[in-house]
Amino acid sequence: MPGRQSVVFILPARDEAPVGGYKVVYTYAEMLSRCGCDVHLVYPHIKPEALASVKSPLLRLKMRLGFFYRLRIRKQLRLGNWFRFKEKVCREYLFTVSRNLPRRYPRTAVFVATAVETSYWVAGMRGVDARNGCYFIQDFENWKHDDGYVLASYRLPLRKAVISSWLRDKLLETGEEAVLVPNAIDPGYFSLATPIEERSPFEVAFLYHTDDRKRTGDVLAALDLVRKAVPQLHAVSFGVEDRPSDLPSWCDYCRQPDREEHNRIYNRAAIFVAASRAEGWGLTVCEAMQCGCAVACTDAGGFREFCTEGKTALMSPVFDVEALAENVRRLVCDGELRVRLAKAGMERIGSFTWESSFDRMRKFLGVCSEL
Repeated sequence: MPGRQSVVFILPARDEAPVGGYKVVYTYAEMLSRCGCDVHLVYPHIKPEALASVKSPLLRLKMRLGFFYRLRIRKQLRLGNWFRFKEKVCREYLFTVSRNLPRRYPRTAVFVATAVETSYWVAGMRGVDARNGCYFIQDFENWKHDDGYVLASYRLPLRKAVISSWLRDKLLETGEEAVLVPNAIDPGYFSLATPIEERSPFEVAFLYHTDDRKRTGDVLAALDLVRKAVPQLHAVSFGVEDRPSDLPSWCDYCRQPDREEHNRIYNRAAIFVAASRAEGWGLTVCEAMQCGCAVACTDAGGFREFCTEGKTALMSPVFDVEALAENVRRLVCDGELRVRLAKAGMERIGSFTWESSFDRMRKFLGVCSEL
């Protein structure tokens, strides 16, 4: 493609709070900008399907005028600022994503869907097909839609990329193929500061999330079981909300930690616990591994990309709270096992580099071909 290439990522909604999937997209956006692309991040205020359900033209007009009034005049609507962009990336907050959106960009632009609903938007755009339309799949998104809706999105006439092997298997089940573009962790953001051998075995950490797929309740139940045998156990959790009311007194909490605090949490903990029933990838487990935590987690989807039972982590069946608790207890009580797994986990996660993943991503998008 001659001249500067344009890449347009279509996000499903505003980024008011940190989200792992958005963070991955933003990282690629910066890297694409660095290699000479014009990168656009597009967010709709109202989803196209929601707008389509409004039959009154007058009401549609009032909604549109209300959006611009709140955005431009009252300054009430803003995009999130939790990700600090270091490269030039254009962020566009629009009333909606229309079928005519491609008219805003050069004819050679590549459009990238980043979530299941956005795949239908991109596939429905005028002038967009498998040549210039892509679908970046980061999870099996059946928490808002039924399985049929998600699986049908995999058959849309778009090029597909997935972040993990289990997601690629999902596409193969539908007769579709996908490029594997694994996630990675920035070694300049998360790093080992406290030697693994010097950490207290009684310190554990976990992500607090209200999404049922994360099964935070199972983590708390497992740790409560461990504390009956090891009363010295202490936990620290982090999340996007204010301190949840169901956290016990033996668990500290940090809301939206910045880089320094996030690293302190991981480096203070000897063990990181995750009980998800499904994961596209599992960024927090990666981050904890990179900082030297031994991991006790469920055998769920994307965790398998970097967690291998008995080699880089201890894994238990999904929903099995007692098995998860036993794995945590083993890590607390067996220092040799904990240190071995922590070191093996660090080595494994170190093999996932952004340079390698970006090389796959740019080839998938068909941009930055001069590299």
